[in-house]
Amino acid sequence: RRYDPSDSNKYRDVLSDLKRFDEAHVLNRAIYARRVAIFGVEDEDTIISASLINMKLLMAALIQAPERTRDDMIEAETILQDLVKRRRRLLGPAHPETRKSETGLSKLRALLAHA
Repeated sequence: RRYDPSDSNKYRDVLSDLKRFDEAHVLNRAIYARRVAIFGVEDEDTIISASLINMKLLMAALIQAPERTRDDMIEAETILQDLVKRRRRLLGPAHPETRKSETGLSKLRALLAHA
């Protein structure tokens, strides 16, 4: 059977809906690793997957226990920094998705400064 990332994505979304964030996060990382292995880091869907991991990390950090917040936010910052670099290179600095990622990185850094 051919790899269909939508199956994993649907399962991840169900886990998130059930508030099983740790399991959803583990699956999100696996989806991203699989996309990188199959499609490469500069594939558009891989970039979207990185963006989703970042968003899920931030949501988990804000919803879960405070002792996890800083670690999740630092991991999200690392992913978002890489995402910004790739979007600048592939889409250009003026592209709306690049700017959205840069804005998110700025906000995340502000949150980290106060965490």
